[in-house]
Amino acid sequence: IVSYAFAYNVEPKLKEALKEFDKGIYQDDEDALDRTIDRLRKLIEEDGANAERESFLGSAVSKKAVYSLMPWNKLKYANEGSQILDNAVRTYPNDITLRLNRAQTYMNFPSFLGKSSFVQEDIRHLVKRYKDGTISDNAIDDTRALFVRFFLSEGQKDRADEYMALIKDEGLKVKAQKYYEEGK
Repeated sequence: IVSYAFAYNVEPKLKEALKEFDKGIYQDDEDALDRTIDRLRKLIEEDGANAERESFLGSAVSKKAVYSLMPWNKLKYANEGSQILDNAVRTYPNDITLRLNRAQTYMNFPSFLGKSSFVQEDIRHLVKRYKDGTISDNAIDDTRALFVRFFLSEGQKDRADEYMALIKDEGLKVKAQKYYEEGK
């Protein structure tokens, strides 16, 4: 799941809704995650949906599966988050943030959930946009870090190395380096 919620020029209302997103996603703070989900749902209910709002909501709901003890609840949250993400991609197929969030989220899913084809689709889309030069500067290093993770998981270390060498943001370099250490 994308850890760079504030790296983008997000709208102020979304930024407010996401103020605890990273805490809920990366610091295993279930209460922060619940508050984030509540804020996102309220924002969408009051002001309508858009690609970024739905992408962060889908990722956050999917993360709830980690906190669930019972397998059927894990599956419920994974399916609910997936439905939000997949519907959003159908509505906003060219949104970079949405594609990054969905690919990252699904790369964290166990293989038996069958999301690898969606990851492949998102990576193909992002590679095309990358080669076309249509990914904004504020998302380019995030995209490169995702490519490192993906290509390592596919056993394509040379391709991962190419993208790793291009990452400029120090924090993302550290994150991408961890993918090598984890063997992902």
